[in-house]
Amino acid sequence: MNLSTILSRNNNVSIHIHDSLGYVIDPEKGKIRVLNPTGVDIWNAINGKNSVQDIIHHLAIIYDQKSTLFQNEVIDFLLQLKERSLIYLKEE
Repeated sequence: MNLSTILSRNNNVSIHIHDSLGYVIDPEKGKIRVLNPTGVDIWNAINGKNSVQDIIHHLAIIYDQKSTLFQNEVIDFLLQLKERSLIYLKEE
């Protein structure tokens, strides 16, 4: 994964928001992953068009922070989602 990688969600999973937490449900694996509010913001930015850099820039605007402060954490989180087959990568 690099900054130009385009991300898309696994269409077989769904997300339900409750009390600012996101519950990503993977019925094929019988698993639920709980996302904190930042994780929900990242999930919502994954749309098949945004690159990793786009998502990081989006978060920098939302949280009024420099993207260099959290870039590595966002990439680590995205890699976790990929490892769980919740998102797919498309190299550009």
